[in-house]
Amino acid sequence: RLADAARTSRTEWQPAIAVMHAITAQTGMTSFLSVVSGTELVCVECAQGHAIDSLILRPGRVLPLHAGAAGRVALAYFEDADAERYLAGAPFPAYNENTLVSVEQLREDIRLTRERGYALSDEDVTLGVGAVGVPIVDNESGRVIASLSAGGFVDEVLATQESLAALLHDGVHEIQVMPGQLWPLPATVLLVMLLPDYAAVRCASATRPSAMAVISTYASRGSVASQPVDSAARFKR
Repeated sequence: RLADAARTSRTEWQPAIAVMHAITAQTGMTSFLSVVSGTELVCVECAQGHAIDSLILRPGRVLPLHAGAAGRVALAYFEDADAERYLAGAPFPAYNENTLVSVEQLREDIRLTRERGYALSDEDVTLGVGAVGVPIVDNESGRVIASLSAGGFVDEVLATQESLAALLHDGVHEIQVMPGQLWPLPATVLLVMLLPDYAAVRCASATRPSAMAVISTYASRGSVASQPVDSAARFKR
């Protein structure tokens, strides 16, 4: 698999994934870096924890924005008009009885997420599993382009959600201030498949683009305003 190959042959970038491994080492949970692509979220990297191995989110997989901490935190930090445009596609498909599917549920979740600064997944994707997600915001545009999240057994996540969110926010800060030389050739293979413009970004730079540059460019390819909601089709994958 492309994602598996990318992970087995990393060479020169370690800083970004080092942040994720540090979070995983400290918490035992699996951490994820996911990028916003229009009305969906694409997982581009993870650091596997030892606590649980039944999480749906994996590198290369796509999830809708209404389910899971990684997606819902991105939705919460959309501009109001873009969030409402996405919500116009409700009701959304449910993973189980805990999935937020209605406009009312998701609007309340957006309010709570913005208020506390993180999204909380309480078995809304996989029973027995919880997660916390925080946004990654582009420094120049101020728009959300990705999310950093961590998931594990729901009881542990619920009990440590605030400290876990603080740890993730610290990780986002580290990623945002990192210079170039972060994305190795293997990891960019996946991005090239998803982002044809990556080659232009790479060639225009004397060094490899920073993590934020790649994430921002990929995210800019899709917008809620320009792409129709097709969550039901993606959900069936």
